[in-house]
Amino acid sequence: MIGRMGARPGSRCWWIVATTSAFGCDGADAPPGPLDIDGTWTTVPVYEIGSLHGERAGFQRVSDIRLGDEGKRIYVVDPLESLVTVWTPDGSLLFSVGGEGEGPGEFRSRPDAVRLTPDGFQVLTRDQFVVFSPEGDHVTTVPVPSSVSYRGFRFGPVAMLEDGSLLVYPRVGSGYRIGWWGGDPMAELPVVRLRERDGHWAVDTLAVLDVRNEILGTGDPENLSLTMFTSQPYRDADQVIYNAQSRSAIVVRMAGLGPGEVDLTELSAEGDTVWSRRVSFEPLALLASDVDELVDGIAEGLANAPGRSRSLLGAARSTVREALYVPEYYPPVQDVAWASNGELWMRTFEDAGTDSLVVWYSIRVGESGRNAPVRRILLPTSFSPHDATDTHVWGVRRDDFDVRYVVGLRLIRRDREAD
Repeated sequence: MIGRMGARPGSRCWWIVATTSAFGCDGADAPPGPLDIDGTWTTVPVYEIGSLHGERAGFQRVSDIRLGDEGKRIYVVDPLESLVTVWTPDGSLLFSVGGEGEGPGEFRSRPDAVRLTPDGFQVLTRDQFVVFSPEGDHVTTVPVPSSVSYRGFRFGPVAMLEDGSLLVYPRVGSGYRIGWWGGDPMAELPVVRLRERDGHWAVDTLAVLDVRNEILGTGDPENLSLTMFTSQPYRDADQVIYNAQSRSAIVVRMAGLGPGEVDLTELSAEGDTVWSRRVSFEPLALLASDVDELVDGIAEGLANAPGRSRSLLGAARSTVREALYVPEYYPPVQDVAWASNGELWMRTFEDAGTDSLVVWYSIRVGESGRNAPVRRILLPTSFSPHDATDTHVWGVRRDDFDVRYVVGLRLIRRDREAD
């Protein structure tokens, strides 16, 4: 059994590890006060980017969107096409890079993310950093070294830093994460900085993440008929996001805190804490009826998969319920996105009052955001944000046929909509 009923009891320590220090324990800080909310914001659609052919057609898939040149360039990663395309907000294609292959500037595995730097941009694949100039010319390709690993698992790229060192994270399959293939389930994973010294790679651990209750795995390794791996719907695992603008990592922690509390810590590339803040959202009790509805929905999907019989529905319900992590309260945050304007966007379980909208909060990171108010933002349920400026948010819109479009929405403060 992966998850268990009830909130995790007791307190625990959590640490960020540099080479010489460790710190951060539950109860070390006073509980945060209520959020100071800078109004409720809504959006109106302004921009929509179509296909490579200039038609209003969707991308096959979008794994990342980044804004460059203060929002005048839109970088879009399409992993199925193995391409990164760069656009103006009005939908004019500036250039594209990539393609599947081993040649200069090509991707030997599907691209996943893009990092913008003062000297151009980096595209992250499964095991490489592919570096381009601002105009899209290939500069270099840097593989993640295979000579270092975590418990035998290779590292995947997070960011390549100015001095050539690499920020990486272990690539561990879901079955191994939950202990299917021998050994105990993995409770933590490190964020690591690799530095080459005299032909060898030195390993520095920057952060240790609590990843319990992150993976939902159903079925049985001896009977794969109802096997599925996905994210736990009520996961409270630590998350890490790389901030390319400040070349720092932001760790988001929820487990072990009070109901509704989120701990945010920004780390330098050396592992030093440069900013931290704990915020508190209104705690939301997780109702048994909500859990039942979720279990039924996942079980229906398992039993109705091609080649499976509806007679599996009862077994599917049992295996889902057994694997599901169910805390006492909803986690305060569902998803997290880093924005180019220095904000961290967090999606909550808060009821927006309509099924067509979801509630996000944006918080300023850094000294200017230590006690700054947060924005409460209502976004369409069909929209997934990736990046934002102070005035616009960019992301992926899915239509009724699940076709994806890259769109920009203008942010409007609700009490000023009439202006």
